Amino acid sequence: MKRRWIAVMLAVNLVLSGSTLAFAAETDGSLPEALTVISEAETKDELIANETETDSASVETRTDGVDTLEDAKTVSENYETENHETENETGAEKADSETDSEADETASSVELAEGDDIMAQDSARSTGTTTNGITWELTDGVLTVSGSGVPDQELVESIGDSLVAQITSIKIEEGITGIGYGAFWNCNNLAEVSIPGSVKEIGEYAFDRCVNLKKVLIPEGVTEIGFGAFWSCESLPEISLPNSLTRIENSAFRGCTSLKKIAIPSSVIEIGDGAFYRCTALTEVSISGNITKISAATFQRCANLVNITIPKGVTAIEYEAFQGCESLLEITIPNNVKTIGHETFADCSGLDSVTFEGDAPDIAKDQASEEPFQNVTATAKYPDGNSTWTPEVRQAIGSKMVWEVFTAPKEPAGTTSPDKEELRIVPEVTDYTYVIGGGNGATIKCTGDVKDFVCAYMDGVKVDESNYTLREGSTLLTFASKYLDTLSVGKHNVTLEYTFASVDTELTILDRSSASGSEGNTAVNGAAGNGTGSGNGSGTSGRAGAPKTGDAAPVLPWMVISVLAAGICMTIVSKKRCFR
Repeated sequence: MKRRWIAVMLAVNLVLSGSTLAFAAETDGSLPEALTVISEAETKDELIANETETDSASVETRTDGVDTLEDAKTVSENYETENHETENETGAEKADSETDSEADETASSVELAEGDDIMAQDSARSTGTTTNGITWELTDGVLTVSGSGVPDQELVESIGDSLVAQITSIKIEEGITGIGYGAFWNCNNLAEVSIPGSVKEIGEYAFDRCVNLKKVLIPEGVTEIGFGAFWSCESLPEISLPNSLTRIENSAFRGCTSLKKIAIPSSVIEIGDGAFYRCTALTEVSISGNITKISAATFQRCANLVNITIPKGVTAIEYEAFQGCESLLEITIPNNVKTIGHETFADCSGLDSVTFEGDAPDIAKDQASEEPFQNVTATAKYPDGNSTWTPEVRQAIGSKMVWEVFTAPKEPAGTTSPDKEELRIVPEVTDYTYVIGGGNGATIKCTGDVKDFVCAYMDGVKVDESNYTLREGSTLLTFASKYLDTLSVGKHNVTLEYTFASVDTELTILDRSSASGSEGNTAVNGAAGNGTGSGNGSGTSGRAGAPKTGDAAPVLPWMVISVLAAGICMTIVSKKRCFR
């Protein structure tokens, strides 16, 4: 009997010991932490998926290729989740099992610790090569990519998820000519990237989902930033775009929620749909004068955007381009704008003033019927005497806006100003070229009175007053060299704006190498001046060094006269000798 009671007591003790082990396994801190991280990742993916569905009508969604990336990530996370669930079940079974001995558990723990040490040693330095010859090396979180050609999605696949999570910095070496499709996607601990000058293109989804990326320098030579290249790089506070850049593709910086300002260089001729969609911290944007279209949803939901100047060359503003920019205070629609899309400025609740400089634009409805200024109550102005602004048109553009006639300011009685036709550029005192690093600035003279001068535009972007000086009388404007040195090599359109009219001319920026040679003349910025004053102004096509007002007279005519005079003198002397 006593033996039976002893057996019962031992059994109870074993059961209680198993319960204690199970409780210890459940309260271990590392496992819930891992599960929490997975839960957060899944929640984020669900939010992004919901956002994509919500915005599918307005912004081009990701391509089939991206679905592959998304599917890969989803499968990976589901796989990890399933593994964690299996481990939990297995752990519970172990805890409940009365057959596992304490010695076995201790041995398992030792093996696990030894395995962790091996993994740590392997992760200190890892290397590999992709099938297209791209070599990578990961050491202490720094990934070095070398070779020739373009790394793509295969690179991160060859590195593997566990090592990708260790990458904090990427150094791309010379010889790499581009960053291909999905090359560094989902490197979510990446903070810094160094890109060499040999790279010419940043491809689709190159840095997609690099949520901790804070610093990247895009070098001169890069001509294109691809579809979704920096999508959801939500820690990126700023980025400098090179003067070689020509295209920014759809969704290139979509969801960069820390990006505060962006300057589009004059080399850019195209910005794709949704390029800066939901850049919620963006407050300042300058757009190149070579842009002719503001694409669909380009700045949609940039809730902190306060001010933006639409270049004069823009002819179309597509649907939802500025929808939800609720901090935008005022906007001017240039007279070249011919079409405007539905909901272009919808829900811009902060808009106080809207000015249309030209004819009423056509509304491109794009299978939707909402007004371009849906839910906007700003004061809207249109040109006096312009018959295109009928009541029906005004109602269709913005039914809640207060419409007023815009009349250009009149000159005070007793004063006269030149008509627009009389405004012209004075070529003799105008620099049509400037050599980077020349240091002398560039002067433009216009017949307009300086008291009527309002401002200057370079490629449609207003130039800050600190970047030029003015002299009294007829306008003599000199751009500072420190400002000109920041412009890209090539031709730039300069507009001088007056209270009653404006006049255009052209300034060509040259680098030192193209300015050298027989045509160079450092006294006049060292290059041939072939620009002409456009609009109503006129310029001259002349070589560098062409005399301006006050310059020395040409030397050649004096040389000819001197030779003729010498010949006449010699003839007279010869005749005298013959006479003697």
